[in-house]
Parts: sequence; structure tokens; C-alpha cells
Amino acid sequence: MKTKFWRGVAVAASLIASATVAPTASAQFRLNLVGSANVGNQPGSGGANLLIDFLNPVLAVPSTTLPGVTEFATTGTINDVVVSSTGCVNCPVVPFIQIGGYTFSLTSTPAAPAGGVTFGPIQLVETATGTSATLTARGTVTGGAFGATTANFSGLFTAQFSGETPAEVFSSINDAGGTRFIGFSAELTTSPQATVPEPATVALMATGLLALAGVTRARRSQA
Repeated sequence: MKTKFWRGVAVAASLIASATVAPTASAQFRLNLVGSANVGNQPGSGGANLLIDFLNPVLAVPSTTLPGVTEFATTGTINDVVVSSTGCVNCPVVPFIQIGGYTFSLTSTPAAPAGGVTFGPIQLVETATGTSATLTARGTVTGGAFGATTANFSGLFTAQFSGETPAEVFSSINDAGGTRFIGFSAELTTSPQATVPEPATVALMATGLLALAGVTRARRSQA
């Protein structure tokens, strides 16, 4: 009887194991970009919002590891973003970036961490040479090596202001009508989305569990 029981357990375990779904777009990749933008008050917002007017094209730079994006040979397009003290105003931005066959969609710009001078998702930190401004971006990416599969990305956009304090940079941008031309760099890191089992997979797992339960009941009734 023990032999039959353990044989049943083995069958159930096999069914459950066979239901495991391999994650798609499983590898992590990184895409480094450089570009420029005009940053200033959004017209009509009364100074409450900042418009990041990204200027095209945007360029992939060395250490790019996103498959199919050739270093220094791929340019792409990037769309504007509006941010407020609570985050991205016009999210989702679809598409946000298109480069090398990949399409990035921006879903959020998380609030900046504490410390330094902050405006919603933008943080200004004093450095030895001036001020570093950062903006975190999160969203999804499809195309290229991912095909129709959707992966996540998290990115950090950085701009440097030489010889200025964070307060001076903030004032120059926040003043009514103030617009700054900046150069920026960005690093976008992709990661696979959590895989959700398909209905057929769930049914197969249920079959394995039922088989295990049936063997357990049979063993108890004959005990």
C-alpha cells in the first residue's frame, strides 16, 4: 500500500512540475542613452508643472547591452514628459522612447528620495562641481528581442549643472517663463514581468493536486 501511495505522490508531483511556465524575456538588459532637453514651466499650469521637452534624436552609447541596439549606430525618438509635485502628469506616455526596434512606454515617475532639493520626481543634489539632477522613470518595453512579450524597465535620467547650487538651478527653472537647455544621460534596465499561468496550466496543476488528494484518501480508507 505504501508503494501505491508514493507512486501516486510521484505522479501528482510530475503533473505539477510539468505545469511550470518558463518566464519570457527572462534576461536583464541595459540601454544607455544621451540626449538633450529644454526644461521649464508648462504653459497654462501657472508654474505648477514642469515640461521636459526632450529633443530628438536620442543616441545609444557604449555599454549598451540591449540586443540589436548597435553602439553609436542607433538613434531613436523620445517624447515629452510633464511632471508635477506628485509625479508624471501625462502618464502613461506611449510610446516614450523608440530605438533599435524597441518601444518603451512610461507609466510613472516615482517621487524623489528624501535629501537635496526636490520637486516631485526630480531631485537636485550638490556635487563637487555643481549640481546633479535626477529623474527616475518606470514602465514597460516591447519589441526587439522581446517581440510581443512585455518586460518592465526602470530608468534614471541625469543632468549636470556646473558651477550652480541646487537652489540656483531650482530657481532658474521654477521662475515664471524660465527654461533651461540641458544635456542628459540615461540608463534603462529591463527585467522580466512575473509570469501568470495560463488557464490550461492552472487546470493541469489542479489535476495534479486532485490526484494527490485521491491517493491520500485511498490510503486512509484502507488504513
